[in-house]
Amino acid sequence: MFLFAMAARQALRFARLVWEVAPPELHSDVQRAINEFDQTAPDIKGIRDVLDHLDEYLRGVGRDYPAGPPRSHDNEFIRILRPSFMWTEPTDATCRLVIVPAPGHRLVLDVTRDAAAVRQLGDAIGVALNM
Repeated sequence: MFLFAMAARQALRFARLVWEVAPPELHSDVQRAINEFDQTAPDIKGIRDVLDHLDEYLRGVGRDYPAGPPRSHDNEFIRILRPSFMWTEPTDATCRLVIVPAPGHRLVLDVTRDAAAVRQLGDAIGVALNM
């Protein structure tokens, strides 16, 4: 899941780069593809950030979702890890990675849904680049 989150995030970054260098007449098509990706797979950046900076988030000091550092007397590993912090939800149709980086924040990577969003984004970028 980590590599998928990284690849999906890179696809979005590449699409934004294409928007920057594409001729102005293609901006609306590329922007539409980026917007559709953001709506379909809204948690990709957050998932990537948490997985890439897992040590910071486990300590409660992640940049985007700071939960605050664990209390000094609360030093049991299991409490620092927070068992409800991350889990998978496999189903017949897909597998989801759920991360709760801080109270009130829930990020979901749905492999089937998000892979389809990456494919659609790639298709749209391919058309913009005449590939």
